[in-house]
Amino acid sequence: MILLSADDVSFGFPGHDLFEHVSMAVQESERIALVAPNGAGKTTLLRILRGRVEPDEGRVATAKDVTIGMLDQERELSEAATVGQALALPFARQLEMSQDAVSLAEKVAQGDRQAWHDYSRVLAELELDDGFSVGHRIAALGEDVGFFEVDFPRPLATLSGGERRRLALAQLLLRSPSVLLLDEPTNHLDIRQMERLEERLRAYDGGVVLVSHDRTFLSRMATRVDELTDRGITSYPMSFDRYVEERRVRLEHEWKAYDLQCGEIQRQEEFIRKNFAAQKAKQAKSREKALLRISRLERPRDIWGPPTARK
Repeated sequence: MILLSADDVSFGFPGHDLFEHVSMAVQESERIALVAPNGAGKTTLLRILRGRVEPDEGRVATAKDVTIGMLDQERELSEAATVGQALALPFARQLEMSQDAVSLAEKVAQGDRQAWHDYSRVLAELELDDGFSVGHRIAALGEDVGFFEVDFPRPLATLSGGERRRLALAQLLLRSPSVLLLDEPTNHLDIRQMERLEERLRAYDGGVVLVSHDRTFLSRMATRVDELTDRGITSYPMSFDRYVEERRVRLEHEWKAYDLQCGEIQRQEEFIRKNFAAQKAKQAKSREKALLRISRLERPRDIWGPPTARK
C-alpha cells in the first residue's frame, strides 16, 4: 500500500533550481535510502514530504489516515519541561485514560453503579490502545537512546544538543507514525544504541525514508535506494551495496553508448565535410539530414564526482 507519494515535485532558490521532476512513493514496510551529495536537497525534500516546505511545482499526497513524522522535532520538545514529560507526550491520551480509570475505580469502590459502566469502557479503551504497557514502552525506548528512569526528572534545558537529538528520536519512535522521515538518525548514538535503532526499524510496519552519511547503516537498513539529482530521482529496488555496484555498471554502459555515438557522429561529419562539394555530394547531404534527426545522448554524469569526471 502506498502511504506517501510525491508527483513531479520541483524546488529551487532564485537563480538556482535545486531539483526538478521528483516523483517517488513510500510503501508499507519499506526502508528507502535517499542518497545524493551534500547540498543536493535531501533535507529539503524530506521537509517537502513532511509538509513543512511547499514545492515550487508538483504535489505531495498521503493515503487516508496516514501520519508522518520527521526526526527534526525540536519544537515538540518545548512542550515538556523534563525528559520524562517529553517521552510521555506521545501517550498523553492513554495516560489521561489511566488517570480516569483510577478515579472511576475509587467511585466504583464507593458503590457508584454508573461509574462501573464508565470504568469498564475506559479499561476496554486502554486495552485496545495497549495503554497498560505505556510505562514499560517509555522506559524501554528511553533506555535504547541512553535515557534511564533516573534521567526522567532532568530538565530539558540541561540537555546537550546530542542528548536533545536522541530524545527527539525516542519521542518520534514512540509516536509510531505511518511514515518516518529520518535525517541522520545515527548522529550521537553509540554502537549499542545504533543496534537497537536498527532492530526497531527492521520491525517497523510503516514506511521509512533514511538520509545518512553512514554507509554501513544504509547497507544494513535500506530495502530500496532513491538517488536524487537536479533532474529527478532514479530508483533502485535493491540494497545499498547492490545499488553501489549497479550504478557503477550503469554508468559504464552509459559512457560506452555515449562514446559509440560520438564516434559515429564524428565519422559522419568528417564524411560530409570532405564530400559535400565533391563527387559524393548527394550522399553527404543525405547523411547531413540524418544527423539532424538523430537523438543525441547526453554526456553521462556521476553525481558523486566532479561535473566532468569520468570513472
